[in-house]
Amino acid sequence: ITASGGSENYGVHSVTSNPTMMNVKTTASGGTKNYGVYNYQASSAMTNVNATASGGTNSNRGIYNLNYSSPVMTFATVTAQGAGVYNYGVHNDNSSNFHIDHSVISGSQYSISTSSSSNAYIGNTQLDGAIEGSNNACAGVYDQYYNFHPDSCS
Repeated sequence: ITASGGSENYGVHSVTSNPTMMNVKTTASGGTKNYGVYNYQASSAMTNVNATASGGTNSNRGIYNLNYSSPVMTFATVTAQGAGVYNYGVHNDNSSNFHIDHSVISGSQYSISTSSSSNAYIGNTQLDGAIEGSNNACAGVYDQYYNFHPDSCS
């Protein structure tokens, strides 16, 4: 799934739904704002998903979870990079709770960004980029240099 050319580009945009995504590749690029996967009040089940957002002049979010979204992701690769000021691999906002296992998350600003009302549960995953938020629970994560963190997110 490729989205480009608009001012806001969405690879997958789930609104109040619970889609199951398996073996999906999404790319969103070239706009002011780009989202590989955008979940709004959605609880997606994502397995073997590759979500990329790049080239946005304002923001690039590999996966953006907003307003009580509760997705579960396994064996995924998520990337967000560009000239924008908001480049988040995974961004959880406004009471969203996200479970990530056995994945690779990369963001040129933050690999994971979680608002104060949201939570991220991350296990056995590589995090390439800083982590923002105090409501993140990590078990067995490691950074892009393979520095292992058995029970913390830093």
